[in-house]
Amino acid sequence: MATKNLIVFILVTGSCASFFFFMSKRIRWILKGTKENRFDHIGLRLKKVLVNVFGQKRLLKEKVAGVMHFFIFWGFIFITIGTIEILVNGIVPGFSLNFFPSFIYSTIKGFEDLFSLIVAIAILFALFRRLVIKPKRMADNPLSAKFDALLILSLIFGVVSTNLLLHAFEYQYVSQSITENRYGALFVLMPISYSISKLPFILNLSVEQLHFYKDFFWWAHVGIILSFLNYLPFSKHLHIMMALPNVFFNTLNSTGKIAKLNLEEEGVEKFGVGTLEDFSWKDLLDTYACTECGRCNVYCPTFNTGKDLKPKSLIADLRHHLYHEGKRLLNGTESTQKLIGGAISENTIWDCTTCGACQEACPVFIEHIPKIIDMRRHLVLMEGKMEPGMQEFFNNMENYSNPWGLPQNKRDAWTQELSFKVPVFSELSEPERKKIEYLYFVGCSGSYDERNQKTSRAFARLLNKAHVTFAILGKEEKCNGDPSRRLGNEYLAQSQIQEVSKTFQKYNIKKILTQCPHCFNTFKNEYPEFGSNYEVIHHTTFLNQLLEEEKLKIKKGLKEKITFHDSCYLGRHNQEYESPRAILKKIPDLELSEMPRRKENGFCCGAGGGRMWVEESRGHKRISVERLEEALETKTQKVAMACPYCMTMLEDATKVKQVEKEIQTLDVVEILDSVVG
Repeated sequence: MATKNLIVFILVTGSCASFFFFMSKRIRWILKGTKENRFDHIGLRLKKVLVNVFGQKRLLKEKVAGVMHFFIFWGFIFITIGTIEILVNGIVPGFSLNFFPSFIYSTIKGFEDLFSLIVAIAILFALFRRLVIKPKRMADNPLSAKFDALLILSLIFGVVSTNLLLHAFEYQYVSQSITENRYGALFVLMPISYSISKLPFILNLSVEQLHFYKDFFWWAHVGIILSFLNYLPFSKHLHIMMALPNVFFNTLNSTGKIAKLNLEEEGVEKFGVGTLEDFSWKDLLDTYACTECGRCNVYCPTFNTGKDLKPKSLIADLRHHLYHEGKRLLNGTESTQKLIGGAISENTIWDCTTCGACQEACPVFIEHIPKIIDMRRHLVLMEGKMEPGMQEFFNNMENYSNPWGLPQNKRDAWTQELSFKVPVFSELSEPERKKIEYLYFVGCSGSYDERNQKTSRAFARLLNKAHVTFAILGKEEKCNGDPSRRLGNEYLAQSQIQEVSKTFQKYNIKKILTQCPHCFNTFKNEYPEFGSNYEVIHHTTFLNQLLEEEKLKIKKGLKEKITFHDSCYLGRHNQEYESPRAILKKIPDLELSEMPRRKENGFCCGAGGGRMWVEESRGHKRISVERLEEALETKTQKVAMACPYCMTMLEDATKVKQVEKEIQTLDVVEILDSVVG
């Protein structure tokens, strides 16, 4: 007996020492990343863990796989508690967790028994899915990842099956020999093991045979557990341990917010991310947490249209690069593999539309967008590299404050077709300015683009009808910096932010109305970091409020079938899904037909992340065409939206598909304007 206890002690302590040795190396690697404070708002972070780790909220959005994973997760928790009891008992004979109150102990053992069976069934189903059904989102997994997944599933199945068989043989051995009894009447609450113990092939065994098989499955269970423990640091299933801290340290900010880059910090000679150690420690932790489940790819517009960027591959490649560079990070030696242009291609970095679909789908809350933006910053600010067309865009922004390089004195030309005068702040006296409640920030597209000028006029008409006191900046309005930031030119973006903030300060702006979700997101989520705080309202939110307050009244119905396309920067990044739909639903006779990919699962138009201004040359299909094809499947006459970027992209897609005469693209505001008296 003493020999067995000593062997178990050596195996357990040796395995734990090996595990902690390799884990400590991996933790030391990620700690080489830059500092970042993620220890604020502990209560909110714990709530996020409770809901998304223990409650498995995101995983349960995908019903079949989610339920399967839910049972595996909770089963593993209870089985781990039972395994700890078994391991300690192997070192200290007679040890048991029955020092807990009997109700708690019996509940733990009961759940351990029940979940062992449920997990075994779930594992068999998971193997069936991978080997027979073969989900599309896993199709691009490399052979090593597929082998890794099958090995882990096999090990987990080994853990639960040996656990059940150990308890079954132990019960029969105890009941026949009455030489040792750790469970007593507890098997009444362990129905699965009890039922297995009553099978003929066990009942027909002698006491000696029962003792042999009991010991055999005990050692098998312990061996599989210790093997599993030592394999984890080398497996993508390291997420089993890293998912919880990754969710805890996830950003509490809007996913639409890009962190400010300190361009004036003394001693800093490089900006953005050009090497692994330029990433923050949280960025590197993300790579360990990735499950390679492929959910991010399912909703990614670039993956779905055949472009180089695949969110799952981006994170997996970063992890492989971290493993490759780990020793160098600790020794401080020169890199042997480039990050950009080596581990990660430049095309991958430029393809991103920053739509946030990958982050919304990720069950462990990996943050893809900040990594991509930081690598873009390095390419633009440090290497002067950019996609064709970007230099012209930056030049136009720098010289004319708009993407097209059009004259600043044409900013308010869109107002000329209105039947009333739109107030301009610079033309008002001080007493008149004080009566103005809202700044209507029109944006570059709403000011210059002929198609989106129609939306601007419709919104202005509705504001006028509702007797809202508003004014525009006219010739003083300039781009707020959104596309420049997302294309990596932080220097230009910050100069734009400073100019706009000074103009707002000049007129004491407090409340801003926008028709562009990108302007809305930037003013709401990013300007506060530059010391500028405003109440920012998107036009659909504001108009729905005016309808609720009956300051606007719908006078006629619209007997048409319409589908609605969600803007990523209004919906996913800022959680505003209902206001545009609420407006459409208030119109009599209008039938709203939703697309399959909508709201938090909505599909991007392809314009975000500055891609509006860069030619889309990669992939087998334009992102906007992919989205329009989904809209066409609803058999609607009109596609409604609430974003000038989406308007441009989807209207262009109708021309590519040659359906511009069959389907019309309209802003929600234009539809409302047509039915308001």
